[in-house]
Amino acid sequence: QFLMHYGSAVISCMLWTSVLMSGVMCVVYFVAGAWMMGILFILFTVCAYLYSNAVKERIPFASSNLRTACIGVKHFSPKLPLVAAGALVAQCLWILIWAVAFLGFRASPNADNPLAYFLMLVSFYWGCLVVVNVVHVATAGAVATWW
Repeated sequence: QFLMHYGSAVISCMLWTSVLMSGVMCVVYFVAGAWMMGILFILFTVCAYLYSNAVKERIPFASSNLRTACIGVKHFSPKLPLVAAGALVAQCLWILIWAVAFLGFRASPNADNPLAYFLMLVSFYWGCLVVVNVVHVATAGAVATWW
């Protein structure tokens, strides 16, 4: 309900919050003495500011799209939140299983192989993204049948 009524404000707030948070991180890095990261976040802040100004006119259109999507998701309201909750449980289980596997890997004789660390990291992100994309596809399919 909230997104349906205040979509434009939420989108605008999200855009300007990204500018603000990039600026805050810039200051934090400069105070901490990490000059390179501070300079990098100056670039992020400038890019976020320019992007926010460039898409300002498109916020009403994005808001109407958001409202339409909320109506479509609301039509499947009892089912889609259950899919999302199930995905959350699945992702927590995946993180626990991966953490146990990673600890077992660290105790193995191959623990000094950087390629193995990279592959473990890829498997972690791959598993997490599979769960996220299952929810994405389920939502897209439900909204497509509503449409």
